[in-house]
Amino acid sequence: MPKFANICNNPFHDEWSDGFEGSSRIVNLRAYNLDEFARAFAKFSSDEKNCEVTPKKINQICKNCLQQCLKKKNFIRYLPQLPSTDEIERKIEDISTFLRSEPDQAEDEGPAPPNPPVAQPSCSQDTESTITLSCPSQDSVASDEVIPMRASVECQTDEVIFMSKEDYEKLVCKAAEVIDIKGDLEKLKTFFLTCDPQPPVMDPDQFQDICIQAGAANLFSTLYNAMSSDRMSEDHQELTKLNVMVVIYILICSQSQRANWFQISLARTLQQFGISQQGLASLRNLGIVAHPRTIKATMQASSASHIDRVKAFFHTVIENEQFIIFCIDDYHNIHTKHRPETKVQTQSVHTSTLLVKVFPNIKTMPNNPLQPLLPVNPVEDSLLKMFIDENMSEFSKTYASNMPDWVVAKYFDPEAERHRLAIHDYQQTEIRQMRCMDNTKLVDSLKLPLKSYNDLLIAFNHMLANGLEDYLTHFAAPFPGDWPMQFFMRQLVYNTASVSLPMVCKNIVPMIGPLHISLNSRECVLLNFHPIFADLYSFLFGAKAKLAKKPKPWRISLLLEVIYGGWTLVRDSIMSVFSNCKDIEFLTFINLIDNYVPLVLSIYSIVFKCSNYDLYCKSLFRCWIMMMVFCRRHYDKALLVALSTLKYWDDNNHPMHQIVQQFLAAFDEYPVENFHSVLRARTNETDTAEQIREKAKEIDACKKELHEFQSSFVPPRKFNFSKKRIDNLKARAAEFLVNKFEVIHSHPGMASQQPRQRRQKKKLQNGSYQIYSAIK
Repeated sequence: MPKFANICNNPFHDEWSDGFEGSSRIVNLRAYNLDEFARAFAKFSSDEKNCEVTPKKINQICKNCLQQCLKKKNFIRYLPQLPSTDEIERKIEDISTFLRSEPDQAEDEGPAPPNPPVAQPSCSQDTESTITLSCPSQDSVASDEVIPMRASVECQTDEVIFMSKEDYEKLVCKAAEVIDIKGDLEKLKTFFLTCDPQPPVMDPDQFQDICIQAGAANLFSTLYNAMSSDRMSEDHQELTKLNVMVVIYILICSQSQRANWFQISLARTLQQFGISQQGLASLRNLGIVAHPRTIKATMQASSASHIDRVKAFFHTVIENEQFIIFCIDDYHNIHTKHRPETKVQTQSVHTSTLLVKVFPNIKTMPNNPLQPLLPVNPVEDSLLKMFIDENMSEFSKTYASNMPDWVVAKYFDPEAERHRLAIHDYQQTEIRQMRCMDNTKLVDSLKLPLKSYNDLLIAFNHMLANGLEDYLTHFAAPFPGDWPMQFFMRQLVYNTASVSLPMVCKNIVPMIGPLHISLNSRECVLLNFHPIFADLYSFLFGAKAKLAKKPKPWRISLLLEVIYGGWTLVRDSIMSVFSNCKDIEFLTFINLIDNYVPLVLSIYSIVFKCSNYDLYCKSLFRCWIMMMVFCRRHYDKALLVALSTLKYWDDNNHPMHQIVQQFLAAFDEYPVENFHSVLRARTNETDTAEQIREKAKEIDACKKELHEFQSSFVPPRKFNFSKKRIDNLKARAAEFLVNKFEVIHSHPGMASQQPRQRRQKKKLQNGSYQIYSAIK
């Protein structure tokens, strides 16, 4: 028994049933040719009433049938043979003769196909069948003549649909747009499982390219078109791309639990942001993250293989002869503003962070016993005297008077200005090259306070045992840090304690970190001229605004930037009036705003970051003079030692001089400070040293995923002050300076130099514990 093509519940059902009023049966066409179609039509009509159908209606019915076939994904091919008008008229006559015959005669002419129960339209799932429709000729379609017949639709079993070439081409174009979402997801999953390295990819554009490579070219664009709208803004469209990428990751994971890369990466990132286990379990039920047990197993495996990754890191660096710096710095797990309200001391956890930063584009310096890395004496007097004699004419003038044009241009660059203001704000979430942790490797995090030479020696030996000794055997490595680390490491290198140390210690270059030079110099300028900056702060933000005795670094940077910006607006006018003034108050004020302020603003953020070696040496010497004037403990010696080392390399044409001259920005301790800021944001005040260690390893293991996640999903933190407000503050600061100079002009000779009081410690007794206060 041949299978018939069914057309039921179709959009043209009412058109077929108009001629059969009162009939409750649904139109069911089951025929192979006009004769069988007419026989089935006769059985359907109980009142034998003719249904008059025009050729236009037949053509519309054919198109609707084609749409039904397209939805069922039947094979359609174009055949140009169309029935002629004579053939249609002959078939109509045969139908009329058949309808006038008796039911018994109709049965003798041929068995009619049985009338099956009403089923789903077009084709079944078990056996696909197509409807073959033949349309009348163009002359017949264009005519308005009514054809007295039941229908002029021919249904055959040769799986061929007769249609025009134009309609066929349109259907082919539409068929190409139809995608198999399940098949595309399978292709994408297979591609991800075989690629190396494994996903996730957090960039939507890169993810779309991967979809095209995997053979799912239309998957991303189809979902994006379904989720987007022309009314969306550009930012909203970019956000929609991120949503599409996440949806595809979730769909892939729904097909296979092996494809849970995005879910694992998201869960590890959210754990660093402080999400609880209950929160992870809830998100897991939504399909967004992996199971908490999977996350825990992944973290344990990552922590267990940490030392192996560190040794592999050093092996790669040695093999490629790449330049590195290593840092040892202390970390204090303090999260709250602590006030001495009780007799209980702060129970903060003290740990030591051991970090290495590699520079793949810099060729390292091999060890040469004939060329010592450091001078015999930490300070070479002859080299420094020669340097001072060569630059005394510049040092006798203010820093702003001798600034090169390119440095001056940086002060009026809005982007550079924003970076200077945020140079010591480590909590910025905006991802910049400076704040990336690329090419860094955490060696370990130890429970060690780093308060003495012995503490540093323990940390240093731990680094040597995990791969650093192999590197120092072949190459030299700088060690930038703050004053305690630089001081203890220099004792270790010069072996002042006369203890047994490895020979590789001679290949270490301890240097004072430029970041700490900038931080401490800015703080010294504000603290030593605190009354002036307190008046400026009240003038800018209201009389009730009081400047703290020790402001935060970002507020110090703001006040320095504002006062120097205001000074650049009125500098020429003020200097023309006070050109011959020798008043001590005027000279002190000029030394502040025309020498100290531009010096501390530019020495790190402009000069050092631009790797201008000559200008950095001159700025370093000016900074040392300023620290000597302020009697800044330790830094009045550390800067001179650093300058002496630089001039020693220059005078002896040392290979390290070429590296520091071309790549000055590499000698920076910022990587470890940035790592501490990330670690502090991911830890709690109740964490133990072991918990901090595990979180530090986790940050190092997934730093790439963390960077990509933040750059894609975490909105950047907006700066506290806009460009317009900064300009307004500078204008107000210019007004403040004009008022100050008017007071100096109207009251000359009123200021006097007061002797500096040494810092004294006074011991007070208060109950059962002691308080020490420093009095200036």
